[in-house]
Amino acid sequence: MGKLKQAMIEAQEQFFSFNEPPNLSMDELIKEDVFFRYGVDIDAAQRVMTLLRVYPPPEHLYVTHPELHVVWLKEYLDDLELIKQHKQLDLFEGKHYG
Repeated sequence: MGKLKQAMIEAQEQFFSFNEPPNLSMDELIKEDVFFRYGVDIDAAQRVMTLLRVYPPPEHLYVTHPELHVVWLKEYLDDLELIKQHKQLDLFEGKHYG
């Protein structure tokens, strides 16, 4: 029994020496985990959210995909509200935009 156990341990060590896990940062590990679990590329999702916040939704989207139009409009308006609040705070603190 001792020889079998030793052979199993050696086989496992040999397997892990050939297949060392990649040296990834914590952010990279999280991205890989999210992609594996949900099929979502975080970098692509961040770019999409940036587009949703920067540009208002196109008018034809309301006819073709009303549910997407609602989500896009909400993100766009929420971002506008944050920008407006930030500018009001800056004006209160005496900062001016030129």
